[in-house]
Amino acid sequence: MVSGFLDLLRAVPAGVTEIFLHPMVCDDELRATVDFGATKRGHELRLLTDPLVAQTIADEGLVRLGWRDLRDVQRA
Repeated sequence: MVSGFLDLLRAVPAGVTEIFLHPMVCDDELRATVDFGATKRGHELRLLTDPLVAQTIADEGLVRLGWRDLRDVQRA
């Protein structure tokens, strides 16, 4: 699945693109509170901490923004 995410990052057009993930540590606590998706959230955390993903983000010149960052850009 990492290769598919890398392909997605390489295909991002110029402008603002939202890629929405919920990265979390997939442990007993998360599995006890989330009836579904704990495994997916753990995978998303591993995906976002993968060195190949970080390198692709840098190579493609992508900028990671949070909601506050985006708000500040819109207000400027």
